Amino acid sequence: MFTGEYLKETYPKSHEKLVDFILGRLQTASKIMGAPPEGTPQVPREFGERVVTGLLMGNWRTLYDFFDENEIIVLLQCIGKFSYSVGRDWVGEFNTRVEAEKEAFEAAFKMLEDGI
Repeated sequence: MFTGEYLKETYPKSHEKLVDFILGRLQTASKIMGAPPEGTPQVPREFGERVVTGLLMGNWRTLYDFFDENEIIVLLQCIGKFSYSVGRDWVGEFNTRVEAEKEAFEAAFKMLEDGI
């Protein structure tokens, strides 16, 4: 599985973009729940990095939204075995969805990093 540290070291620009995405989501949620009083500090960047670390430990659903927003479409299919597509042909024969997602997200982070 990914870790926040691995992502930060391997794909530093993509990591920053993901932290910005998470902070944007947190700020939107804060506004929906009621705007904080004037002068209240924004969500600290360090907190956004912690959320990214937690996200990478098991709840990858947000990564699909993140890549969609960055126009990198991650697709999975299962025809006997799992495979994925990230802007190209179907790749791999994986026994589990998690194995396919890990490889797919790795390819998507690389594509994003190379494009930034």
